[in-house]
Amino acid sequence: MNELLTRNATVSDMNEIKSIYNEARSFGKSSGSCDWSDDYPNDLMIKDDINHSYLYIVYINDNPIALFSLIDTDDLDNEPLDWTPVKSGVPARICIKPQLQGKGFGKMIMHELIKIAGIKGYQSLRLLASTSNEPANKLYRALNFSNKGIVKLYHKEFTAYELLLQ
Repeated sequence: MNELLTRNATVSDMNEIKSIYNEARSFGKSSGSCDWSDDYPNDLMIKDDINHSYLYIVYINDNPIALFSLIDTDDLDNEPLDWTPVKSGVPARICIKPQLQGKGFGKMIMHELIKIAGIKGYQSLRLLASTSNEPANKLYRALNFSNKGIVKLYHKEFTAYELLLQ
């Protein structure tokens, strides 16, 4: 059985974090599911996420397999979408080691993220998925995230999603 453990990342995890991001970015670029630039996320973003307790490492049987950040609502609030007016959090920089993609771990990790969001007092989650990232879009639809429309941010096109947690 796979035992899932999620914990806040620390500065001592930097090498592992960067390794997971780099591996996932390289695989995603080759498969067409990732449009992250070579310097995203950069060291400054990672350290900022760690310092604000936003960045989480997910382990299966003591092996780090995924990362996600859960941040306070950000520039998504400024988009003219029909957001529900509640306290929301933004899952960001979600990635899974390539050898585990397509095996149901994404759904497990999102359930863990949703649980943590509830504990942190968020009433909804708002996130973006690149319109070209079909695995992510399929996952969010399967988890009953509402499609709020297409937005153009960071010189790219994204589908905006929201999930009410109550």
